[in-house]
Amino acid sequence: MPKAAKKQQAPSGPFGDMFPYRETFETFRELPKKSRPPEDVMRELRSIARREDVRWQTGQISGTYFHGGMEHFAYLNRVFALFSHVNLLHRDMCPSGTKFEGEIIAMTARMLGAALAREKDPQADVCGAITSGGTESVILPMLAYREKAKAERAISAPEMVVPETIHPAFSKGAHFFGIKLIRVPVGADYLADVDAMRRAIGPNTIAIAGSAANFPHGLIDPIEKLSDLALEAGVGLHVDSCFGGFILPWIAKLGYDVPPFDFRLPGVTSMSCDTHKWGYGL
Repeated sequence: MPKAAKKQQAPSGPFGDMFPYRETFETFRELPKKSRPPEDVMRELRSIARREDVRWQTGQISGTYFHGGMEHFAYLNRVFALFSHVNLLHRDMCPSGTKFEGEIIAMTARMLGAALAREKDPQADVCGAITSGGTESVILPMLAYREKAKAERAISAPEMVVPETIHPAFSKGAHFFGIKLIRVPVGADYLADVDAMRRAIGPNTIAIAGSAANFPHGLIDPIEKLSDLALEAGVGLHVDSCFGGFILPWIAKLGYDVPPFDFRLPGVTSMSCDTHKWGYGL
């Protein structure tokens, strides 16, 4: 019989729920001197997975799990198993990564109005990249705006004007890239106050931003008015559509009134959109 696992009591207080397995399974702080049977590890992992599945399968969880059905999850896992060993840095060895990324970006761009934008302006084109998640999808455009403003306008103290309901990832990007984030209070309707954002724009503004939809309230900022403001001020406009990107276009197809929020608007210069939310991808 294997030696009984050394268990620890979970800490008390508000963070106790974050360490439930200390009372059930051994806590490892270094590489074990002896390996464990693979099935023993799998048994422990299955126990943990079942315990956590029970929480989100109640259907009362929002903004954490995006459930496309267990059959779909099983299919995703089969696909992932085929490529889990692939190193996407080496596209010469794994050109499948280039194929998959290009197709996902093209389909997503079309979903977000890229084709309609080209009909209005043949020079308009949409490119992109698959990132590690919503945070990276927000901060990479911030870096691009900073570098563009530095090269074209010699801005050395960049600023970005955003509504206070913007995702915390913008604060991360501002910290990482030395951008002053000017957070503007929203209106009584909890939407971006376009006039207030106009007053906050200055000579060092490199871009403005809005959400479709915002994380605190699930509301769509007046992106069409922000597009006009961006064109008026000669700055970029990033639309954070991590939460709504893969659901708003389909809600519109069902006949619901969804205001324009994507590349159909000439002032929209970048967007973030998460496949791992309503896109139901890994």
